[in-house]
Amino acid sequence: MSGSDVRALSRSLLDLCRMRKLTIATAESCTGGLVAGALTDIPGSSDVIDRGFVTYSNDAKRAMLGVEASTLTNFGAVSKETAIAMAVGALERADVDLAVAARLLAEARAIAAANGYTKPENVQLGSDIFCKSFGWTARLTSDTNSDAFLELTWAPNGTSPKARELKGDHWADVDAKKLAAGAATPAPAAPKTETAPTPGDGRKRNFLQGIDADLARVEAQNGAPLAIKHLRFDEKNLSLDVFPPSAKKRIATWIVDEDGSIRKWREDDTIPFDCNKPFAPSEIPLAQLPAMVAGAPALIPPMAQGRVKGVSIYRSGLCGAPHVYIDVEDDRGYGNVEYDARGKLVNAAVQ
Repeated sequence: MSGSDVRALSRSLLDLCRMRKLTIATAESCTGGLVAGALTDIPGSSDVIDRGFVTYSNDAKRAMLGVEASTLTNFGAVSKETAIAMAVGALERADVDLAVAARLLAEARAIAAANGYTKPENVQLGSDIFCKSFGWTARLTSDTNSDAFLELTWAPNGTSPKARELKGDHWADVDAKKLAAGAATPAPAAPKTETAPTPGDGRKRNFLQGIDADLARVEAQNGAPLAIKHLRFDEKNLSLDVFPPSAKKRIATWIVDEDGSIRKWREDDTIPFDCNKPFAPSEIPLAQLPAMVAGAPALIPPMAQGRVKGVSIYRSGLCGAPHVYIDVEDDRGYGNVEYDARGKLVNAAVQ
């Protein structure tokens, strides 16, 4: 990263903190104070920067930031666990606004432990997906029930705690007294049914030449019209992420091998706030796909002799219409060709 890039990022961070009325303390090790130096090199930074800790040795990390010896021994000085411990130590020792994060993280972890959720690694400061509120958020999940989801929120100063849990397709508020008493445990996981794989039909496939027939076979195995989140294929494999007919908050991944065998590889939770709007095979240019794939390299003149590595189909941008993305490669590098849902070329360029 160039010096001008560092200055631009430093200035942007300082401006953001001023806008949010936040102050900063830094905790560094192998950077030797360069982060604090980059920030304080910007004129007027004293209204945001409070102090910096340069803890190059393990002894300094323990003495100045309270990093546990066991953390350094088990994970090493250069690790995510040590970096988190350093940040928490700096926040606890500095009189800065972001010290609230250390307190709220401890509070979220206590709630998780009391109610049987997985301990969160962080709390986040920001606005919600609709930009209607701004504050701290911790999101708790469960190891025993992947459908369980608990969200904790606070005001920017760490007050006004609220909690809600995901129940099916809607959110339900959770009483703070239940959380404190450990009475908001996740519900037991619903029993899962295994789908027997379908053996191959003996015909060797090249999915780059067409996937229509095998999509129909997966649909029959799925037991309902395909509600697709992500579709990808190369010469030898076809993979689909689809919403199961009985669980809108789950994603099942089906795989078709080159011999035609079909299996459900896994089923997992949808990602909260991700685009979980499905599309049907009828919404993509299936009939045109073989020609689009075959002609993709020629659309990138420097890679006209290249080969197609794979194809992905998913909704573009902020949950827009499904687009087709064709990855092209040659001995020098990679390119991508993009088509919209009607089969109209959107972009073709070297990556």
